[in-house]
Amino acid sequence: MRGRNVTKPFSIAGFVLAEIYMLFAVLAPLKSAVLAPAAVSLGVLAEYGVLAPLQVSVPVPGGYLAWRILCAAFFFGPFGALVGMGLGLFVGAILPKRES
Repeated sequence: MRGRNVTKPFSIAGFVLAEIYMLFAVLAPLKSAVLAPAAVSLGVLAEYGVLAPLQVSVPVPGGYLAWRILCAAFFFGPFGALVGMGLGLFVGAILPKRES
């Protein structure tokens, strides 16, 4: 009188979705932050040319992106599979049991 075990498909789906999310996170455009005290206004920074380099777009090297993808995949995939396994166990407990 066991129900269908849905843990494995949920775990695989969690792994795949985590890797897709990892690609979106790693390949997102990098944002620059102004590292200035709050008391300094943006007008003063623009006047002295501090903000000018932040507006220039520099391409990210391919090797850097490859290493970021490799390192992030090492963490995103297994943790996504664990989340999927947890959801699969939860759904498996909710589904009705089969009668033999």
